[in-house]
Amino acid sequence: MLRNDRVLLLTVGTGTADQLRATVLEPFAKSIQAGEWTRVILFPSKLTEANAQAVAAEHAGLPVEIRALRRPGDEESVDACFAHFDLEISRLTAEGCAPARMTADFTRGTKALSAALALAAAAHGVGSLRYIGATKRDERGMAVPGCERMSDLVPEAIWERQRLVLGVSYLEAGDFRAAGRLFPGWPRAAWAGPRAYEIQWLNWAACFWGAWDAFDYKSAHKLSGLSGMPPRKPAWASRFLPSEDQKSFLAGLAAQDLEDPVAKADRCRDLGADLLANAVRRLGEGQTEEVLVRLYRVLELTGQTRLFAAGLDSADLDRGHPAVQQWLAGLPDAPASNRNGKLEIGREKVASLLQVLGDPLAGKLLDVSWLGEFGPVMRNKSILIHGFKSRTRNREKELSGLIGKLEAFYAAEDAANPKRLAAARFAFLA
Repeated sequence: MLRNDRVLLLTVGTGTADQLRATVLEPFAKSIQAGEWTRVILFPSKLTEANAQAVAAEHAGLPVEIRALRRPGDEESVDACFAHFDLEISRLTAEGCAPARMTADFTRGTKALSAALALAAAAHGVGSLRYIGATKRDERGMAVPGCERMSDLVPEAIWERQRLVLGVSYLEAGDFRAAGRLFPGWPRAAWAGPRAYEIQWLNWAACFWGAWDAFDYKSAHKLSGLSGMPPRKPAWASRFLPSEDQKSFLAGLAAQDLEDPVAKADRCRDLGADLLANAVRRLGEGQTEEVLVRLYRVLELTGQTRLFAAGLDSADLDRGHPAVQQWLAGLPDAPASNRNGKLEIGREKVASLLQVLGDPLAGKLLDVSWLGEFGPVMRNKSILIHGFKSRTRNREKELSGLIGKLEAFYAAEDAANPKRLAAARFAFLA
């Protein structure tokens, strides 16, 4: 549980040996007194640990802690300093101190010491960075005692940039939900500042590609119009914009209430391409069982597509059609009728009907041995029920080969299918 501690973090430098009070104790007192702190953490090097002890003695009424660098000479190594500060801020956070209620004063010490504290503070989301400059300096370039000027920086801009960079990396990895959580509330939330347009574009990309990836074609199609988006685009946004072919492809996926069998056939082809591209993405995420579900559905869709192209509907099959009558005559048991007196048939019966129609793909739909050990197996009348253990664990290489077989099978079904498959791929994925 986070506490309400106000924590001040300070690097400790050498000061001037014969002016310890003027160059160390008094400047530290000004920084410590400019706030109501419940904890003060001093970060000296081994060389300046005595100075830190003198500061702690001056402020005996406060819980001043000294957390020195581990080894002599570490104050000249940014890596060593950063590792130390990263560890100590992590410890404070684990103790319940909220980083947003911390202030990091990186004024004193070596350049490596100061830079490392500023970097570690920004990485942890520390609420304020402090630097004490000077309005007057002596001939050595040192601040004249009594001429210090305190500056506090709220590093929200740094955190926003970090989250934006992280968001783009999430998009490139296909983790659209994570990208959308970095700046929640879009499109109702409003952001201000110089990066507001970038935040909007990040959220649009997360929502658009996330909707498409989740088969929410209607939402994705609506978002593809870019309505209300800022005219200014960040440099990274261009690779996340859908191409014109993709917009057209998405419009086909979003189409509803199609009546013409040929139009239904083309929509099935669109769905097949999208399922294949989706299977590749699921394989990249290690969701191997999901890969099989999608590939099996492509098989079913291909049969439905071929029937639609012949003017027939597997979910609304007319018994009076001559080819259907011929097919029924060769079956040992006729399938049951639906409420409308029509037939609804599954993948295998679709394939046998296509064979009666003389369809060249019927053979591959009837005998799926060409798919190898991952071919669909009927359990409880559904190829989507795999049993009680994974068939695909640690079989990514074999599944990749299976996807290749289905892609080749799909591409040969119609001359426009390779173009559909190209449109279905998210080209920006790393």
